[in-house]
Amino acid sequence: MFRHGRRSRLAAISFCTTVAGLFAWAASAQAYAIKLTPLGLPVRWPEAHVGFVVDRAVDESVSGGVQAVTAAVGAWHVPSAPALTVTTGQTPSVPAVDGQNSVIFAANGFLPAGNALAVTLVSFDAVTGDIVDTDIVINGIHAFSVLPSDATPPADVQAVAMEGGAGVDDPRSQAHLAFDLQHVVAHEVGHALGLADSTDSNSALMYSYTKPNDASVRGPAEDDTDGISDLYSGAVAPSSSSGCGANVAGAPVRSRDAGAALALAVIAGAWVASRRRAHRLVPFGAILLAVGAGPLPAHSAQRPVPSRVYATAHVVGATTDKVGGVFQTTLDLVPTACRGATDCPRRVRVWGGTIDGITQAVDGAVAPRVDDDVDVALAATPSGPEPQEATVIAMRTPSRRR
Repeated sequence: MFRHGRRSRLAAISFCTTVAGLFAWAASAQAYAIKLTPLGLPVRWPEAHVGFVVDRAVDESVSGGVQAVTAAVGAWHVPSAPALTVTTGQTPSVPAVDGQNSVIFAANGFLPAGNALAVTLVSFDAVTGDIVDTDIVINGIHAFSVLPSDATPPADVQAVAMEGGAGVDDPRSQAHLAFDLQHVVAHEVGHALGLADSTDSNSALMYSYTKPNDASVRGPAEDDTDGISDLYSGAVAPSSSSGCGANVAGAPVRSRDAGAALALAVIAGAWVASRRRAHRLVPFGAILLAVGAGPLPAHSAQRPVPSRVYATAHVVGATTDKVGGVFQTTLDLVPTACRGATDCPRRVRVWGGTIDGITQAVDGAVAPRVDDDVDVALAATPSGPEPQEATVIAMRTPSRRR
């Protein structure tokens, strides 16, 4: 009787472990993320054809730059997605909601980009989520080159965040090494199509970290193309959760993945039913659990913020203006908590916002609105009545407005 009970417990353990592993594998099989409007709608192009105009300054700053941009855009040929084309501009381009999707090289840096390698401004209809304009700005504070296709980084080189340069104390400390322009632009084109950063797979083009002197990823991986296919085929449903943390939605588990998991679970159940061989499933289930869980992301998904003042506040006022063609919003806050300063900030400026029904996301972030609760970070102690530059690190929207 004791042996029978022990065997039953082993069977139960093996069955649970196997099923958990299978479903973890299925859930993690598609780890892409997409951009959402504050109301939870997917952000995507309504047109079947989307063109990009490359500023001539790209070639002037990086030898072979226009050709690299063309290759980066051309890598995104995905069924059901818009067909993409590239032309070279005849006049200098500037960031603006002007109906021209520009690829620009900011030789002296670009304030909204901060330390990011590049930033994509995505402007979309606030009601429908339809994209109306995108601009990709390459941040010239970093060194770029069109690297040989087999270029690999030295062993001691540290990864940096695509969207913030974090990972080293100062990303420019590795300035003697150049980033691959084709890789960086291809990543940003994914943002221009509606994808957000991925933190689960370093083989994905949309992975949020990269290394200098690395040309190993220049086009979308299966995870990236699955995200685009689902986004433009309508497989991504609107989300009821809006604006909490990053403005992204994880991929749904595909039917083929869930079906495979279910089938394997049934097989596992049949084995467990035999009891005598149930103990053999324990290592099998453990292996599946390990494979399903996959490697942990190397870095947090939270946008890196090198600030030292943090505040939680309620938004009571929001005014958006254009600053050099980029939307910037001034927020009036009622602080509820503060760390790093005696006086909590009551007026801050953040990039992005909504003007005349068009919302602009800068670096993937959508500006908070009135009645939102936010966590913000500032690089310096608040002083005086003037609004200070801030970064929104979390945003919570009242359920009644969703």
